Amino acid sequence: MTATTRRDPAAVPDGGTAEPVPSPAAPDGRAAQTVPSPAAPDSGAAESAPSTAADGRAEQTVCSLAADGTADGRGRAPGAAVGVGDAGPRRRWWRRRGAAVTGCSVFLAAPDGRAAQTVPSPAAPDSGAAESAPSTAADGRAEQTVCSLAADGTADGRGRAPGAAVGVGDAGPRRRWWRRRGAAVTGCSVFLAVSVAGHGRLPGLPGRLSSLAETLLPWSALAVPVLVTAALLWRARVAAVVALVVPAVAWLTAFGGALTDKTTPGGDLTLVSHNVEQANPDPAGTVRSLLAAGADVLALEELSPATAPAYERALAESYPYHFYEGTVGLWSVHPLSDARAVPIMPWTRAMRATVDAPGGPLAVYVAHLPSVRVGPGGFTAGARDEALGLLAAEVRAEPVRRVVLLGDLNGSTDDRALRPLTDRLVSAQAAAGAGFGFTWPARLPVVRIDQILLGGVRAASAWTLPATASDHLPVAARIHLAPDPAP
Repeated sequence: MTATTRRDPAAVPDGGTAEPVPSPAAPDGRAAQTVPSPAAPDSGAAESAPSTAADGRAEQTVCSLAADGTADGRGRAPGAAVGVGDAGPRRRWWRRRGAAVTGCSVFLAAPDGRAAQTVPSPAAPDSGAAESAPSTAADGRAEQTVCSLAADGTADGRGRAPGAAVGVGDAGPRRRWWRRRGAAVTGCSVFLAVSVAGHGRLPGLPGRLSSLAETLLPWSALAVPVLVTAALLWRARVAAVVALVVPAVAWLTAFGGALTDKTTPGGDLTLVSHNVEQANPDPAGTVRSLLAAGADVLALEELSPATAPAYERALAESYPYHFYEGTVGLWSVHPLSDARAVPIMPWTRAMRATVDAPGGPLAVYVAHLPSVRVGPGGFTAGARDEALGLLAAEVRAEPVRRVVLLGDLNGSTDDRALRPLTDRLVSAQAAAGAGFGFTWPARLPVVRIDQILLGGVRAASAWTLPATASDHLPVAARIHLAPDPAP
């Protein structure tokens, strides 16, 4: 930035202009200081030529001398050399401190966080330029912004009209940085909305991470207040509106039904399913809790050779019919037939039986699909997905029209991996529940991986039971055995 030097033609008797005389170079490497020519008798001041600051910018030094040639009020004798560096490095250091404080004050006073803009004062009648107040540069030092206006008040050649605001921060990097932040918030909001509303149609993520993301999809609503807060803190008002409205509409479209109570009275049969946990420290207490639910059909998963006989004895009085194989079992108040294991893994983790229910047979499947883990290679769901495919093939081939699947599927119905089942069967919780019905972990449930899926029957209500000594919550549903009237 270049400072202008003004010369008064009346400063010398013959009408010439006072010429600046450079002084020797300053010891700190800065440009030589200027020495003013003596003031003419009819002139009030002599001005020096611009000197160059250490950072390569021009500075303007004005030395005012009284008309009678006396000292200028700073302790200098008439004709003494004056300039920027006449008091040495210490004086310049103090001046830079003052400039820094002034710049910080102006910055804080600006309403939008940008450097305060300077407004040039009107040009004097006998002057060709109007000078603005100093603004603060990016390096913390004061700059002098000079807006040159022609004597007739026309524009200064930079596209500004007379009196227009000028300054360091007109459209600088800081403003562009704020705009980029707003654009980032808007982009994240749109991406979140698309992911929620169209997650089933988007390509899968590497390492089966789509299964993990879709299992936790209901919690995506927590991102909305985060995005809105970020946009407001960064003063991106449009981005804040987008972050509030667009993801919220997408989330309500996908999960708004879970916020309503869809339970209805009645029903012909009560179903209960529970992963009792192999290391359950209180099987007897778990049985008491399950008996209190009054289930007609009870499915248990994660049985072991050590615990299965204990459950068999404790449930025998209330459920005269039962069948268990491997880690899964079924207890019923109605007769069972055609009970067998379903080969979905090298060891038995699924079974099937026909319940002689009121109004006709009901095919009941009980399954415990392999668990999934998050590892270095992603979401290790390969074993689960393979077992799920085999189970879905059995369900598709089922000759009985009314079908129920109970069990721990280690996945939510939002998970695209469960489509082989959810394309044919309906979640009782989604159809007739209240809320999301999260089941795991029992102390603070965040996902629903324990399912009751229905085909050819209609859910009247669905809910979760109180916690037992297991790490899963039991799930229950009341169903109408009449076919679902929906097409």
